[in-house]
Amino acid sequence: MNSKIIIWAKNNLFNTWYNAVITLFLSYFLTKAVRSMVQWIFSVSWVVIPRNLKLILTGAYPVDQLWRIWFILLVGTFLAGISYSLLKKGIRGTVLVLILVPALLASLGFSHVSRMYLLSLSICQVVGYLSGKYLFGGKAVIIAAVGWVIFVPFIYVMVNGFTGPEGFLPLVRTNLWGGLLLSMIISITSIILSFVLGLFLALGRRSELIVIRYFSIGVIEIIRGVPLITLLFLGYLILPLALPANITIGVLLRAMAGIVLFHAAYMAENIRGGFQGLSKTQYEAAYAMNFNKFQSMVLIILPQVIKNIIPVLVNSFTGMVKDTSLISIIGLLDLVGISTAIAANPEFMSDSQQVLLFLSLIYFILCFSISRTSRKIEASMNYDK
Repeated sequence: MNSKIIIWAKNNLFNTWYNAVITLFLSYFLTKAVRSMVQWIFSVSWVVIPRNLKLILTGAYPVDQLWRIWFILLVGTFLAGISYSLLKKGIRGTVLVLILVPALLASLGFSHVSRMYLLSLSICQVVGYLSGKYLFGGKAVIIAAVGWVIFVPFIYVMVNGFTGPEGFLPLVRTNLWGGLLLSMIISITSIILSFVLGLFLALGRRSELIVIRYFSIGVIEIIRGVPLITLLFLGYLILPLALPANITIGVLLRAMAGIVLFHAAYMAENIRGGFQGLSKTQYEAAYAMNFNKFQSMVLIILPQVIKNIIPVLVNSFTGMVKDTSLISIIGLLDLVGISTAIAANPEFMSDSQQVLLFLSLIYFILCFSISRTSRKIEASMNYDK
């Protein structure tokens, strides 16, 4: 192993005199930067994180209703286990990580109830994986697809509730949603709705009907020409003025509408690029099989288009996750909004750097997880071949 590393370094880092100089120069500065970072990490107090962990993760969501969030995670990890059982390549390491992460978190200084839930997440992933692999068999694909379709509205029902204060699921106002919970809800909603809306806009732009084609073009070009922050302010300030007095739309829905519209316009262009990259012989083959236009699009064309644009979709999805941080500008307490609120607390004014670093780690984990999942999907689809 050591000899392989030495040979690789010699061939890639020290193969010429100027590459050797650049390697040594960068190594020196990276070493200095990493050493300074490590010294700072061990020299500051991190008590601000455990003291505000609940606030960072769920905002002002009622403590006695946090079991709903845990139940959502349990269902989600079970579905994730089923989904990963369907992939064919490179799955052992991924499943091992999925199982070990909650178990390792349970070893930290959480309460006994939180540790029990974290261990349950690992168990649910194992049960889901084994069920999809050995119990459901050929039905695992249908079960996973139906499960994920139902899972999104299930999140809203569980988080929002629908009964009175004495009921099983009492209503929780959206102004109490915050932190990672709010960021994830907006991210998931934006990813799904922007993809669906972007697909329709891309199809509309290719339509033979002039009205639909130019309407789609107009929507795409207008939205792409406006910054996201402008759309958020339009939804926050202008939209209520344009609606009748008896109609009120919450700030959360207005913010999600702006994010969905913005990313749907870019998604439409990404999908249109996938259509243009597809050979005309695929359309001819579909017509040769006597498929009508709808059958050709659903059964032949769209699966290939989506497969070809997976890297672009992943880039868009990670962008949506990070763009949720802009909603703090209009007063919603997502991860960034919560960090601002924590920094405004006189007790933690000097700890804002620790909070921001912790939030950066959360965003990195989310985006890296999306990227790794896409790589597994690509491998299972023989994308690189």
